[in-house]
Amino acid sequence: MALLDEILAWSKADLKPWQQDAARRLFQQTLTTTALDDLYAMLKDSAGLPDPNNRKPEPLDQQHLPVTASKDAAVVLTALRDVKNVNRLAASQTLSFAPKGLTVIYGGNGSGKSGYARVLKRACRSRDSNEDVRPNAMSKASATLIPQASFEIQLGGKSSTVSWQKGKASPAELATVAVFDTHCARAYLDQHQEIAYLPFGLDVVENLAQIVLPKILEKLNAEILATATTKEAFNHLVGTTKVGTLISSLSEKTTAADVDALAQMSADDTKKMADLEKTLNESDPKAKAKEFKLAAARMTALKTKIESATAWVKDESIQKLRTMDTETQTALAAEIAAATALRSGEALLPGTGDIIWKALFQATKEFSTGAAYPGKDFPHIHEDSQCVLCQQKVEPDAAALMQRFEAYVQENVAKVASDKRSACAAALTKIRSVVLALDLDDALIEELNCQDRPGYIRV
Repeated sequence: MALLDEILAWSKADLKPWQQDAARRLFQQTLTTTALDDLYAMLKDSAGLPDPNNRKPEPLDQQHLPVTASKDAAVVLTALRDVKNVNRLAASQTLSFAPKGLTVIYGGNGSGKSGYARVLKRACRSRDSNEDVRPNAMSKASATLIPQASFEIQLGGKSSTVSWQKGKASPAELATVAVFDTHCARAYLDQHQEIAYLPFGLDVVENLAQIVLPKILEKLNAEILATATTKEAFNHLVGTTKVGTLISSLSEKTTAADVDALAQMSADDTKKMADLEKTLNESDPKAKAKEFKLAAARMTALKTKIESATAWVKDESIQKLRTMDTETQTALAAEIAAATALRSGEALLPGTGDIIWKALFQATKEFSTGAAYPGKDFPHIHEDSQCVLCQQKVEPDAAALMQRFEAYVQENVAKVASDKRSACAAALTKIRSVVLALDLDDALIEELNCQDRPGYIRV
């Protein structure tokens, strides 16, 4: 039985479930037109096309194969008895077989010969299983009863009894018993009624390739030709959108998941659809669209106005002003310290080096370079130069003091203090000039009050 075992292993490893079911039917000689319909339905179900009748494959298994025993382990059938619920066969009857030689059983039509033969073929895993074993068709009470029987056998010189019941795997011991009748004979003849010397089992592989697969392919091609596959119904959706791209590339490789992913409506999509439907229901959509555009422009202008007004008084701006003020105070303190150092050890007037004095010195410098001595560096000192304030001749000591004052004013400490004061003053000027009043008219206030969207505040 090595060949049958190899075929069974091959079917489990290389065949799809529906093909394994086909192999089982070929072994059992039950490949009918209805069986081909079943196989085709299973094929489509495996490809994601559910079968309305929920037909499922029954793969080829060891129990479907006959068993060949060695001579010493051969099973000898000695009796068939206790037949129950099989046609109208009498219960508690025994059909005996001679352990050796030939047993002849005869009787008229309707005496039950074929009924016993069908039980034998089913229990012994005959090549032909087209003929079903049924209960008594003349009795409604027997319709749901299950056919069964017992077999007396001899194995290795020992007697035993095995039981068979329809719907359950037949006993392995009976699988070595060969049953041959006119129906089984077809399994050993080819389509030309000539003896086919093909090893038992290979005919199943041959019929799977030459009969089953071509007939299934024929059914598939017929259904494909009868199925309209045009995409014209979706032409209005073709475009640069995700849906349009999917429709343009529809093929047998397109999965249901690809379509489902684009068919889902999010909460935002649903709201947009509702808004769009409301817009389309307007008597004059163009006028409504213009109204919405104007309203959007008014809201945008109001938003800009609010942002402009609050730019200099928001928390970040106030914090920045505080930082500028602190830096200015620090620079002024450094400047005062430098002015104090300037006056130390000399009889200079109080306030020399301070802010007012610097303003005076700056004005003096501008007068000197712009009017008194244009084009000359400040302080302009030569033997005939005059002080730009008292307009007296500048003495050497006074000239040295003027140069010292100029160096002090140009020092980094003084310049930093001046820059900080200017920046702080400019910031304060901008803040004081900000107009915080929105001056909303009644119409705009009413429009704001009518807004029914998150983020708007009723005025």
